[in-house]
Amino acid sequence: IAMPPFPRPPSYVRVSQTELGPFQKFLEKPSPEKLKKIRKSQDMPARRQSAVDVQSGRCNPIYWQLVEIFFAETVGTGMLLFFGCMGGVSFMEDVPLHPLQGAIVFAVVVATIIQIFGHISAAHLNPAVTIAFMVLGQVSPGLAVVYVFSETVGAVLGFGLLMLLTPKDVLSSAMSTGVGLCCTVPHTGLSNVQAVAIEFFATCFLVMVVCACEDPRNANKADSTPLKFGCTILALSIAVGPYTGASMNPVRSLGPALWNGQWGSHWIYWLGPGLGGFFTAIFYQAIFNRNYTNDMAPLEAVPLNQVKVNVPRTNDKKEQNSH
Repeated sequence: IAMPPFPRPPSYVRVSQTELGPFQKFLEKPSPEKLKKIRKSQDMPARRQSAVDVQSGRCNPIYWQLVEIFFAETVGTGMLLFFGCMGGVSFMEDVPLHPLQGAIVFAVVVATIIQIFGHISAAHLNPAVTIAFMVLGQVSPGLAVVYVFSETVGAVLGFGLLMLLTPKDVLSSAMSTGVGLCCTVPHTGLSNVQAVAIEFFATCFLVMVVCACEDPRNANKADSTPLKFGCTILALSIAVGPYTGASMNPVRSLGPALWNGQWGSHWIYWLGPGLGGFFTAIFYQAIFNRNYTNDMAPLEAVPLNQVKVNVPRTNDKKEQNSH
């Protein structure tokens, strides 16, 4: 049983009800005056921005943010496959794993990864979630490509590392089942259409939570985002796991399929989650965000534990009293 993670980083959702968050610079076109100043200061060609500031020798902030996103998504997805699938490895052939072990492990791993990387890249770890972010206008198509590439690399490397560190006899036992270690396959009684539909609706549920967390009206509830997604994944894993393995994440299925050579029904885990992420984001945007205005935002747009209060020092008070 396996799942994907993905919410919106708490620190990015709340700065302003009109801002798009950390990816606003990718979506907004700079004014001609600002663009002229940037080109002049960095001595760059008319239609090309340098990755390194010529004067300071430092990496351009926009390019550096792409580097951060790449490593956050690569490492995060690698951790998802490495530790999540490790929870499904059995070292005792005569003692089967507890039915809830895989679901609990993936849920806790997802929540932890969101806590680590949520403020850096929003912790998508899932192409279906990246598609939803793109539809919602939080990520440009070009940046979405960076996300999906990073997630794919992380999934392949993460599961490959698990295969490398797992004893051969344990791997042989897993391979003897005909499915492979941590591979997601539909129940034998399901048709391909049924399997796609189940992955589609499970991903819809998951992405609906993503959209709700992204909604500015929920900005003051962002500090519990990791817990929300952990509980969501736990529930979906337990419910959907017996049907299709509860992937809801194309790259979560890609890593094990690649290393185990299990490609029979792999396309199901790209088609179902991909369509689920796309149509759920469109539905949420069209129905629930259609008439949204900033006046509907909560009065407390920032969680109370994020509020900073500047308390004057004692010396400052004495100076004020003397005046």
